[in-house]
Amino acid sequence: MLIIHKQDIGNLLLFDYLSSLHTVREKLRLLETKYHSSWEVFVDHLHASHEENMQQWDDYIEWKAYLR
Repeated sequence: MLIIHKQDIGNLLLFDYLSSLHTVREKLRLLETKYHSSWEVFVDHLHASHEENMQQWDDYIEWKAYLR
């Protein structure tokens, strides 16, 4: 018989959460590094630009999702 303790499940859930948090923070850091700016500056620049850059709009959607 396999016995699983509540503490073990809690630890597993905590490790899973921390892993996801680390992944999200790393993605945010990569986007900030890519554009050499914060989210706010990036959005202002994107909306002020007269040229449409699909890669920037794709990154905008991804960045916004990671912030949520």
